[in-house]
Amino acid sequence: MKLNEAQLGEIIHNVLSWSIDENGCLYLYRFSQQQRQTYAQESQDWVAKTLSSASATLDFITDSNSIALKFDLFPGSSQKWGSIDLYVDGVFYACRQADDLSIKLAGFALPEGEHRVTVYFPWSAQIVITEVHLDDGAKIIPVEKRLKMLCFGDSITQGYTSKFTSLSYVNQVARALDGEVVNQGIGGYYFHEATIDNSIVSYRPDIITVAYGTNDYSRYETAREYAEHTGAYIRKLAELFPDTKILGILPIYRNDQNHQVRKLYRSYSLDAARDILRQHYEALPNGYVLEETGIPHIPQAYAPDFLHPNEFGFSLMSQGIIRKLQQIV
Repeated sequence: MKLNEAQLGEIIHNVLSWSIDENGCLYLYRFSQQQRQTYAQESQDWVAKTLSSASATLDFITDSNSIALKFDLFPGSSQKWGSIDLYVDGVFYACRQADDLSIKLAGFALPEGEHRVTVYFPWSAQIVITEVHLDDGAKIIPVEKRLKMLCFGDSITQGYTSKFTSLSYVNQVARALDGEVVNQGIGGYYFHEATIDNSIVSYRPDIITVAYGTNDYSRYETAREYAEHTGAYIRKLAELFPDTKILGILPIYRNDQNHQVRKLYRSYSLDAARDILRQHYEALPNGYVLEETGIPHIPQAYAPDFLHPNEFGFSLMSQGIIRKLQQIV
């Protein structure tokens, strides 16, 4: 049974919008058109990253014994690989790796009976879905989430460099809280107030997380510049969402001094940058701060660059964020 537009519309989650073109191709959008136009004024590379399917899912209850998807993958990050992960009743069940983004079909056998099925699409690529199939006559029961989340940040928020898209910290947190989430992470990006506007206000999240800051540390020469640019974004975000709780996740540890590619090259330390952000968030009437996510400062928790968490690091980071959100939501 090939799902039609109405059926697909009931099971698409974690996007701001979606569309189906005249050829029946399904496009998923985690940024508004206005936001994408803003990024385009800087670089088409940013636009490609906005089109990645980070955190987008199909999520529903069914008694089908199988699910099959046909699709095309296009670069949505600097990484030319990704995964499509399948969860059954909230448990990691199967995965299809896309080592060079060339796969065009993912089929999964499902356990007998009625189960909640969640399919995670790559954080690293844009997926354009052409067909979704279930068994003929299978039930399709929509699911409702407990709360809504909006997550801003850089590559770590987008999902770099998890080999399994479902294990990014955003996906782990949303899964634990049963949250609908729009992931607005962009690899390499920074606090830039022009990228947030009225086009996203209608999403009405219950909680916002912000995890920018490490690229800003690379970008701005002085602590004063850092404070000006980061503060402008955080204040605007609070103005756009005056009734939403905002959790500022301070930049995680980065091994500048010991890693050969990066070095300490600013007149202020990363700890000073973190302190600036802490003050910005604490000044908000609806602001909260997570100072430490719980990732140990050891190479084993990171990718080789000692900047991006690996799956182990993401799991520890997620636990810290979940504990904090459970206190404030």
